[in-house]
Amino acid sequence: MPEAFVPNANPPTDSRTPLIRFKGVLKQYNGEVRHDDTRNRDFHMVVFDFTDVEVLETSEPYPFPIAKIEISFSDRADTRWAAFTKSFRSTCGSQGGSLDPLVGKKQEWHQGPCLLRQPVMDEEGNPVEEKGRPKWANQPSTSWQVVSVEGFANAANNGKFNDILLDLINGKTEEEFTQALFNQSELKAYGTEFTDTVNRQIKRELLPMLEVAGLIKKSTEGVWSKV
Repeated sequence: MPEAFVPNANPPTDSRTPLIRFKGVLKQYNGEVRHDDTRNRDFHMVVFDFTDVEVLETSEPYPFPIAKIEISFSDRADTRWAAFTKSFRSTCGSQGGSLDPLVGKKQEWHQGPCLLRQPVMDEEGNPVEEKGRPKWANQPSTSWQVVSVEGFANAANNGKFNDILLDLINGKTEEEFTQALFNQSELKAYGTEFTDTVNRQIKRELLPMLEVAGLIKKSTEGVWSKV
């Protein structure tokens, strides 16, 4: 006889979570081998278990004191794991490649902007082909990233956001600046201010706005510089 179904209010057990930004204490992390039935291959997932969760931003109510964050492992660039580990190294240093310094520490994570290598889609959501094969390119996306960790200095203490941003723009074309912005770990520690800046740049509103404000100017070669 099948067991009776008992509803519960526990957090989700899959990798999807409404959390966007939160603080919490990392209880432990583990690597798991999983199988992708669609592609018939195994892959590695890293699972982070948090307690004492303080929700800072979420897409829907999240009343739980614990959270499970999953990130697919990859040793390639332009992946979510690469974006995550870059933010970790920026906050905690290389640590010999170990994530252990995160365990037992209160920390802040967020779903921050990054560039991921993904298939290119047209306006109707269909794959774009190039030379008879699907076209791939680095495209704006989001990934879990470390903002700050208890016991480690973070970027927010190193200078003002606008000063760092203008230094990043200086001497670059728009394309060069966009690439640099997505990879700028120092600015990511400023949270929503960084996210808003990235969104403006995606809409191509940021540089004209700063130009009108008299903070930057553009040369005839298309290179931006501080005024």
